[in-house]
This record gives sequence, structure tokens and C-alpha cells, in this order.
Amino acid sequence: MSNRFVQVMINPGTATAAEVSAAARTLYRNWNRNLPLIAKIYELDMPLPYMRAKIREEFDRVNYVTDVPARALLVYKGQLHLEETMNIWNQKTNIMRFFERPSEVVIDPARGGFLTQFFDGQRTGEAPKISSSQ
Repeated sequence: MSNRFVQVMINPGTATAAEVSAAARTLYRNWNRNLPLIAKIYELDMPLPYMRAKIREEFDRVNYVTDVPARALLVYKGQLHLEETMNIWNQKTNIMRFFERPSEVVIDPARGGFLTQFFDGQRTGEAPKISSSQ
């Protein structure tokens, strides 16, 4: 299996704004180009348009960063993440968590979280209390 991506490594300390922008575009294209292969390798049961939208969302999430070294570092980390994904160095659960749909992560506000239940004494599955028979 060959990796189908062009790796453009940049030095976060000395990269110019033009180099970082070009590397970010290349990284975005590489992710989108390799999504079908990633879905096949990790046996993901997700539609490709959803996966492409998630990649776009991740790029848009950091779009506000204007500091060139910070942008270069983000591009570098993105390139490493893609390389690790393509070399199958990531676990399937990591990839599933990355592409997890927000609707799948639901916290019932009526029940509260674990800590709320813990502090209220409403834990389920408590360990049996040990009583001393002295």
C-alpha cells in the first residue's frame, strides 16, 4: 500500500506566510484525497461527504490564527497526523473519535454528569459495603 500524499514539511520557526498558506492548501488536499483510502483501511462506516465536511470543519476551526509560526506549527501537526493515519499508526478508535458525530455525544442534562451524580450520592453500580463482624 503506497501513501498517496505529497509531504511538504515546513520549519515552524522560519516559514513565511506564503509557504505556510501553500502547505496548508496542500495538507487540505492531501486529507481529502486520502479519505477514501482511510475509510477503507480503518473500515469506517461513514459517508465520505460527512468525512470531508469534518476535515473542512477542523481547518475552519483554526482559520482565525494569524501568527505565522503558530499557523506553521498547526500545519506541521496536521501533516504528522495524516502521516500517522496513513501509516496505520493510529488506532481505529482514535480515527472514530476524530470523525465522531456531535449527535452521538449526548449528555442528558436531567441526569447530570458523573461528578454531579457522584456528589449527589446517586451513583449506580456501587461497590458492596464491607461490614466488620466483630
